[in-house]
Parts: sequence; structure tokens; C-alpha cells
Amino acid sequence: MVGDRKTERKEEGLHFGSGSLLHDILEYANLDNEPYNRILFIGDPGQLPPVMGDSRSPALNAEDIAAALPPRTAAGPIAGAELLTIVRQKEGSLREFVTDIRSAMRSGAPLPRNARQDARPLLPANLVPTYLHLTREGGTPHSTMVLAHRNRDVIQYNLDLRQALKPNATNAVEEGDILLVRRNVRLRDNGELDISSMQEDLKNGTFVRVCGSVTTLPSRTVAVHGKAEVTLRFVRCSLEFLSASKPQPIEVVLVTNMLERDYWQDYRRNYHHLEVGILTDFKHRMMDKYGWAAPKPKDSHYAEYSREAKGDKWLNALRVCYGYAVTVHNAQGGEWDNVIIDPDNPARDWEGERYQSQYKRWVYTASTRAKKRLWFIKRSVLGSTVPADLPLKGDGAE
Repeated sequence: MVGDRKTERKEEGLHFGSGSLLHDILEYANLDNEPYNRILFIGDPGQLPPVMGDSRSPALNAEDIAAALPPRTAAGPIAGAELLTIVRQKEGSLREFVTDIRSAMRSGAPLPRNARQDARPLLPANLVPTYLHLTREGGTPHSTMVLAHRNRDVIQYNLDLRQALKPNATNAVEEGDILLVRRNVRLRDNGELDISSMQEDLKNGTFVRVCGSVTTLPSRTVAVHGKAEVTLRFVRCSLEFLSASKPQPIEVVLVTNMLERDYWQDYRRNYHHLEVGILTDFKHRMMDKYGWAAPKPKDSHYAEYSREAKGDKWLNALRVCYGYAVTVHNAQGGEWDNVIIDPDNPARDWEGERYQSQYKRWVYTASTRAKKRLWFIKRSVLGSTVPADLPLKGDGAE
């Protein structure tokens, strides 16, 4: 997922550094002047490339790395190795199925369609019952994941599954909810004596679970651009990392707007209004408390204002959505015992080897997120019965 395309966009907030993560990493390493530095890129070239239209992963290609290296370092050898042993899936039908997908990617053959013991089709009507069975009888919500291609499908799955898991829920956040962090945040806990240096990094894509009670905090309504108003809704709760072997709860403030169904009706507009609203609220509070306007670097209160901004729980409130379903791109790097895949991806039905190759990589990436069992949602056609094969090729689904 390390891209190499630089961007010329100069508008504030649209990109960081050069816009090319690969170039920025290599520039930071300063390999020409630090000859003992080494960089090791690890990944699977069969997984999805960066979301930038690339057909391959530049950080896993020696030619692309050489093109991004400084001249003196680029002249040297770039070592590479391919690991062939599969360790995520145990011996059995799921590993065989994943191996067949990888073989189809390399040979250009069609994707496998025959069902296996641990890789089977699933009717849409059976999605929620199957999910509930997996998460209530011997499992937990973080042991099962639904994957889709479109954000709108992921949003709908999240809302439906959360409703099924918590049919009597009256609040947007309750104990036991699985959430997905949508923006990088660094939290610092200075403790009562202001001497602690403990920090917690909550990165975009981190899965967390709500533990303990949830306290609803007062909402605030602010004007956005002098016209529209946005109501900011917050809660205070404790979270634990799902990836931690011994989770240590951390107390945070969440903004819950992204957990509401209406928010996703016009995501781009509401996301912009939410971010502008949170920033505007902070500016108003700084003016009311200290008489500070938003400063420029040379202003006398710039350092104090910056310190307040970094430690403000409202400005740095976690942006989260439900974590019961994600896109396949967001799922990369994750693994779950059980994975349910919605294979409705436009590339599946487009003509041309390029699109079919993209779809195979997408299916391979999604399938390799499963450790034990895998399902593909199979939609019926004109009321016909669904054969016991896997929907890896378009069949006129709705």
C-alpha cells in the first residue's frame, strides 16, 4: 500500500510531504549520507496495490524502488526474496481454495467456482443469521468480518449488523461495540501530577472495542461557513485494542456523528461540515477562555495555542465508525477467523484482462483475510435457486 505517485496539488490539507509515500520514506532514510541505514519492505505482490490506479505495488518492485532512490544508492544491488509457505490458513479446503485463486492469477485461468467445506456461498437473507450464529455461539464480533467493495455497502452492513447485535440499543455507542478509527490521533495522558509521558497511537484503520460504561457528553451546535449548522455529539468511554494480547483500557472522547445513519446520506458534505464544526468550536472556546484568535506562527500566543490544540479532547475526539464491516482495501493487514465477502465489484463484469486481473487480486486479498472459514454472498437471479458454487464471476446479480 506504499504508493510512488507524487502530486502537484498545493491546497492545504490535500496531501502530506511530496504526496508519494515511497519517495518520502527513502528521503527520510537519507541513504546516501547514512550508509548503514537499511529499509526492508515486506508484503504480498498479489494483494491490492495502493488506491491510486497503480497496477502493482511499487515498494515491492526493485525497478520502482531504484527509480525512487538517490543516485548513489540506486547504483547498488536491491536484494529481494519470495516466501512461498502459507501460514495464515491451516491445511485444508480453505488453503486449497486460496492457492487455486493465486494459481488463477498467475496463469490467467478463471477463478475457482466450486464450493469447498470452508469456502461456500451464502444467500443475502442468511447473512445476518450466519453472522449472529458466528458471534454468539463460541465467537465474538471481532472474530468475524464482512468485506465489500463499495463504501455504501459497508455502511449498510455495519448499520444492519449493529442493529442485529444490539436490537435494544438506545445510544450510538454502548459497551461491547466494535469501532473502526477513521483518523490518526495521538493521545497523551499526563496524569494527575502532569509527569506521565504515556502516549497511545490510534491510527486510521485500528479496530477497538468499547469496554465499561459510556457517558453522554453535552452536544454543541456551531455555524459552518456562517450558514449551515452542525450539532457535534460526544461521548466519553474506555476503549481497548482488539489486536492487543492483554488489552489495557484507555479513556477517550468520541464524536458520534459518523455512527448515525443520516450522516452517510451525504457523506462528503457532512464530513466537511463535521471537521469544520469541530475546528470552529475549538476556536470559539479559545476566544472565550483566553481571548485568543487563531494565531499565525509569529504571534505571541502561537506556542500556547498549539499546546492547547494538541491536548484538547474535543478537537482530538476520535472519529469512528462501526467496525463490523469494512472495504477490502481497509481490511488489508487484518485477519479474522470468519470472513463474509460481498463480491459485487464493478471490475468483475468489465471486459479486458486488465480488469479481470484487478478483480482476481481483489478476491485474493479478501479471501486471504480468513483464517478458518469463508463465505461469498450469492445473489439469486430472477428468483432462480442458487447453485452450490462460489460467485467469483459475474452472473447477472442484482
